[in-house]
Amino acid sequence: MKRSSAVWMHLGSLPGPFGIGVMGQEAREFLDFLAEAKVRYWQLLPLLQPEDLSPYRPRSCYAGCVWFIDPRALESWGLLEPEELAAFRYYEDPYLINYQFVMPNCERLLGLAFSRLQAAQLEQVRQFAQTEPWLKDYAAFSLLYRDFDGLPWWEWDDERLRRHETAAVDAYIAQNRGFYDYICFGQWAFARQWRQLRDYAASRGVALIGDLPLYPAYNSADVWAHPERFQLKADGSPQAVHSNPGRPQTHQQRRGTTLFNWAEEERRGFPFWRDRIKFAGSRYTLLRLNQFRDFYQYRAIPYGAEDPGEGCWQDGPGNRLFEVLEQTLRQPLQLIADDYGIAPGAAALPEGQTTWPSYGLRLLQAGFSDGPSSGQLPHQCAGHTCACSSTTDSNTLLGWVWEADESSRQFALSYIGFPEGWSWGDGGPQSPFIRSCLRSLWQSAATLVCVSAQDLCGFGADTRINDPQHPEKVWRFRLSPAAKDGIDGAFIRQLNETFDRSD
Repeated sequence: MKRSSAVWMHLGSLPGPFGIGVMGQEAREFLDFLAEAKVRYWQLLPLLQPEDLSPYRPRSCYAGCVWFIDPRALESWGLLEPEELAAFRYYEDPYLINYQFVMPNCERLLGLAFSRLQAAQLEQVRQFAQTEPWLKDYAAFSLLYRDFDGLPWWEWDDERLRRHETAAVDAYIAQNRGFYDYICFGQWAFARQWRQLRDYAASRGVALIGDLPLYPAYNSADVWAHPERFQLKADGSPQAVHSNPGRPQTHQQRRGTTLFNWAEEERRGFPFWRDRIKFAGSRYTLLRLNQFRDFYQYRAIPYGAEDPGEGCWQDGPGNRLFEVLEQTLRQPLQLIADDYGIAPGAAALPEGQTTWPSYGLRLLQAGFSDGPSSGQLPHQCAGHTCACSSTTDSNTLLGWVWEADESSRQFALSYIGFPEGWSWGDGGPQSPFIRSCLRSLWQSAATLVCVSAQDLCGFGADTRINDPQHPEKVWRFRLSPAAKDGIDGAFIRQLNETFDRSD
């Protein structure tokens, strides 16, 4: 990879008329902005269908989130009428995703569009389903999830379906072919629109970085269809779930995701990860592996434990997995490894183990907070590094400087050469503090530098996309049209040209 830059922003954070960002006009306009600013990558959050609202708890490690389907495309395919499309438009809060509006309306419009499929279009959907080996399990799981009122799969009262017996699953599909085809239609529409967006990005010289959650939700198609790959009890319920070490230990964040049975997965030759990396590689140019450290060592807590502190560390497969993946794909792996982890003590991989050749993540705010010994500061970033202004789990830059203790703030201001007398607390796209921070990042030796949309706008802590202190706003941040238009693309272009990140 050449020296380059990226902007990370959730697709759902785009402005637009449907209560959530979609794969349509606004996404293409954002790609136009990146191209004009000579930003070469758009780093997206996971685009998988979530179990709840978190893109990091997918109901499937393959199925695209149908909330991102652009209804205008369905109209152009002859499946919606203009007056029907108008009924799905959202005219309220432009700053937050409104899932209470999005989810039922998405279901309504997809159902309406599906009801109008012509025979030839339905045949295309069914042929698509035949080419995607994961889709049968996902569509069947969605069907059963509906019919068992959203109960976890291990609580379904039909033992043969609960155990994923092929004959029973096939019979249930045959009895409910309409809904099964409807689920496949949603994935066909998602894949069709995604290909169009990816092709448009390529035409503008922008590559797409995919974000892969490490673990699926425990109530997911992947765990139901392949229980042998996960740490489960005899009845199918999770034996242990993932925990993210926090500060302090008693504040660990439980993720609601089950853990891999790595010994069994390795015995089989890592089939899940071979298939998953190959699939993701077909959709994205570059992959970011979330919670990369867990491939080497991870924190597990008993399922149902009241105190996350009851957990223990377990070993992952480490380099053995990546050797198999590289042999399978027959090409060098190009990965962004989220090997940092916000918590002290979780930043470094276990002693004596090294990451597979990849772009390790470095966080500017951590360097400011932990000082010269952090290894996270721009002057400490070598090649094969992705240096970030902020991440999904961190504060924004402006939020950080406002909330930092005086010592950390003064160190940061000194480090970026912030002139005395200037106001470090000013926000907005012209914020002098944020501009100075980005200049420090861009001139580092890191191969890739990445800035969030919130930092480009100069927004504060109230725009964090994942803030456990404010669960009512988690995964809901959205750019208003005015905020998007106010971003200073000329400044980013100047940084890219000045510091050799434009080609």
